[in-house]
Amino acid sequence: MKNPISISGGKINKVSDLSTALAEVAEAGFEYIDFWLSYFCDGEDAPMRKPDWEKFIRGVGGEIAAAGLKVGQCHAYWRHKREIGEDFSFSMPSALTLRNFDACAMLGCERLVFHPLERWMPMPDESVRDRIIAVNAEWFGSMTGHAADCGVEIHIENLFDHKHKGLPTDPGFAFSRAEDLIRLHDLIGSDRVFFCLDTGHANIAGQDIPAMIRAYGKRLGSLHLNDNYGKISPIYEDLHLFPGYGRIDWKGVFGALAEVGYSGTLNMEPIGELGRMPSEIRVAMMRTAREIVEFMQRSV
Repeated sequence: MKNPISISGGKINKVSDLSTALAEVAEAGFEYIDFWLSYFCDGEDAPMRKPDWEKFIRGVGGEIAAAGLKVGQCHAYWRHKREIGEDFSFSMPSALTLRNFDACAMLGCERLVFHPLERWMPMPDESVRDRIIAVNAEWFGSMTGHAADCGVEIHIENLFDHKHKGLPTDPGFAFSRAEDLIRLHDLIGSDRVFFCLDTGHANIAGQDIPAMIRAYGKRLGSLHLNDNYGKISPIYEDLHLFPGYGRIDWKGVFGALAEVGYSGTLNMEPIGELGRMPSEIRVAMMRTAREIVEFMQRSV
């Protein structure tokens, strides 16, 4: 089956306005986007924080439609209080976080991607991982009712130790492995919960990405396709290059996606140098990336 190809234009929107970002994505030949809701939640004056946020989202929806695009998935606000304390204390989802579900539904989208809550302390044994997973089960579980009311799914993304806090003797960063996310899914016990696979995060964490896809199976609901060179600390690793520009085994990735019958969009989440390039080059880079992913999909 041929999957629609999608991209996030959030990096473009960081250096231009929304209309420009959407126009460039459309010019590059995309029909779907991963809409960057999170960007409009940051800062005290953010549009999603204001009383008239619904008017703002209706306007966004109109601009997306005018560009000839559809929203395949949204990235939820991720700069919220998502750190788990030393005593395993945490903050429950805020009204702003819950508002992301309503906005996602207003944009005609069913998939809302979240990062798990993180704990930035040493993890000497698996009992700490168990508690981190339990905290996240409570946090995500508290939102499943609202998700169902909105007709939106919760898609939980895999992580990696981006602060380099882990010690060589630690058992590994929580939610970098498929097993952690599967355990979380089972604890939440809701049909509103799926996984979002970030290939770049998985590569830095040293994971077998095709094996992760097979482990997720039908629970895999969305993708952040991006490339990098793996763990190269202290250099910034999470480069978010286009597929094929790093070291990931893309033939294995697309083979596994076909094997599990993945039916969502083949969504790219680029950062790379897009923000520094002029518009014409950005469009050319995105068009080429789309053609590369189309070729990868055909080659399976």
